[in-house]
Amino acid sequence: MKKKFLVFLKILISGILVYLVFRFSDLDLKKTLIVLKTTNPLWASLCLVFISATIFTNAYRWMILANLLDYKLSYPKALRMYFESSFTNNVLPTNFGGDAIRAFDLGRTDKSWLRAASTVLMERFLGFSMMFSLVPIGLIASKFTRFKDCLPLPVETALWASFTMMVFSVIGYGLWSKIPLGFIQKIKYAITEYTKCHKSLSKVILWTFITHVFFIGGCICSGLAVGLSFSVVPWWYWLVFIPSATLASFVIPSIKGAGAREVSFIYFLNLISVSGDKALAIAIIGLLATMISTLPGISIVFRKMKLGAVVQEEATHEQEELEKITPKKSSKKPSKKAKAGKTAVSAHSSTYTEE
Repeated sequence: MKKKFLVFLKILISGILVYLVFRFSDLDLKKTLIVLKTTNPLWASLCLVFISATIFTNAYRWMILANLLDYKLSYPKALRMYFESSFTNNVLPTNFGGDAIRAFDLGRTDKSWLRAASTVLMERFLGFSMMFSLVPIGLIASKFTRFKDCLPLPVETALWASFTMMVFSVIGYGLWSKIPLGFIQKIKYAITEYTKCHKSLSKVILWTFITHVFFIGGCICSGLAVGLSFSVVPWWYWLVFIPSATLASFVIPSIKGAGAREVSFIYFLNLISVSGDKALAIAIIGLLATMISTLPGISIVFRKMKLGAVVQEEATHEQEELEKITPKKSSKKPSKKAKAGKTAVSAHSSTYTEE
């Protein structure tokens, strides 16, 4: 019942966001179709190449992370698992997480489910950290251009706040890691595992940077494909709004990020006088490139996996292991005899202190 409600809620939110796009923007769907028909095939192809490249680099850095924890994962296997995970996330009409399936596949090798999930969590954590670490470059570069006042103060403040939170997540680890939430404790476990292995993450960080260069490059190509040169949308602006659009598609509970992604593109590109039809066309080109690039992952359909059962089993295994390593406070109430004993002690001793 709960799952059905969540699916209904996501469909509803996606519908509301799509309605808002058409209601409060200068969007003309006919013009959008014309823009898509006149798309430059060379730049659109380069967009697909760059987006496809991110899967190969993502799989490689995930393989490194897995092998740092002694999984001995080969690149061909890591690539196949990453394609299947991405295909599940972006193409299949399911509500199941491709990342959970990837963690389950890896965890089957040693039955250490939480440890396997740590490789996926660390990969995601480094990815988002790298994405938002590039935001200040765009914000600072904007001050030396004619677009220096294009971002409303609340939006610019929020972008700086997101960067500050990213920095705090690193330097303030000792504080937030004590928060007794399951997801926080999983991240803490992941960081602890990589700290214990005493191996450098520098190679992973380098490949994370390369991945985001490819990703931003793909986004820029999607803009060039609809005729938006750097004089219209400068290079630094992509560093500013792409992280926001990506985060929105993850955080806002919608079906596959539908609506949230398009609203973000239209909003940010409207700030620099790009029409809604071109903004929507860019979002569609990026979405199509993402979906096409994951098609090799269709092999997961032929594995006869019950995806919902796999995701549920992975979540159950992780929770069980998390409960084993998480210290629990005793919830036993003292017996009547113990209470009577404490009362007697407190009555006969002025130095008694309740423990």
